[in-house]
Order: sequence, then C-alpha cells, then structure tokens
Amino acid sequence: MELRLCPLGSAVEVSWLDLNADERARMRELGIREGTVIHVVNCGAFGSKVIAIGADRFAIDGRTCACISVIPHNEDSTVVGSKDLATPPKDTSGNNVLAGTRVPEANRAPIVTKRRTMLLAGKKS
Repeated sequence: MELRLCPLGSAVEVSWLDLNADERARMRELGIREGTVIHVVNCGAFGSKVIAIGADRFAIDGRTCACISVIPHNEDSTVVGSKDLATPPKDTSGNNVLAGTRVPEANRAPIVTKRRTMLLAGKKS
C-alpha cells in the first residue's frame, strides 16, 4: 500500500522506498527507511501527509508519498497527542508549533502595557 492512501491516525511500517538515489538518501537521513514505524498525523491536499517518527514531524508531498510503500503496523501504537490534532500546541508568542502558523489576534491572550492601555483609552502617547 502507498503512504498516500493511509488514513489519518494510522500506524504503518515502511517496506520500500521507490525513489531515486538522492531522494532515498535524504529520506534515510530523516529516519524514513525500511522497517521504520511511522504515524500519519495529518492528511493534506493531493495525497500529502504529515507523519510522525517518535517526537519528530515531517510533511511529505503527495508524489513522494506515492513512492513510499508501507504495510500496516501490528502493535497498537498511537501518537502522543494525536487526539488533540484539532487544537495543535502553541508556543508563548501564539505560533502554532506543528505548522509554524500564526494564531489570529482575537484568539491570543491580551498583552497589557502602558502604551496599549493609553491607546485603547483614546489617548496618544
């Protein structure tokens, strides 16, 4: 089975990398090699996937996912925090840790400073 066909939340074992030598070497540098158990943590457009290997997360395009053959993993293994994928963790500045995107200003905790308080009150500093 191709990696691009795996459903969200599945744990699979890599059985074959049908890539050219340079791409195969890069995948192996990242830890994606035959026998590695990977977890599908997000599915994107055109067959792309976000996979987890241990604590590491990698985004792989659909063409590359089509070249990675996998088999279902036998053990009952889940990704830590996989049930919380709808609300990914945020760092202190409001950045989405997994995707590197910004959280809308309305969803952030207010930062109160003297200048901001004065601006909200309609005074200029």
